[in-house]
Amino acid sequence: MIVSGALSDALTVTPAGGLVSSGVHGGPFTPASIQYTLENTGSGAIQWTAGKASNWVSLSANSGTLAAGASTTVTVSINSDANDLEVGDYTD
Repeated sequence: MIVSGALSDALTVTPAGGLVSSGVHGGPFTPASIQYTLENTGSGAIQWTAGKASNWVSLSANSGTLAAGASTTVTVSINSDANDLEVGDYTD
């Protein structure tokens, strides 16, 4: 997930790591998702954007505006398109 925004030093994202999942060809994959908390620690509103490149990844939200002191949660999930992936390592 890519997160950006004006005043990006005021945007914290936790956890800091990415989703590391494993499974067999055809699924299921464990864990199937991870939740990120985005928090605006600054004094003004910021806009954020999350992006993905692969069709086997889903985002619960891909952009928004956070008021000063506000937070939101974005869930990154491995969707059913991952069931067709050949055995190997994949990143997005």
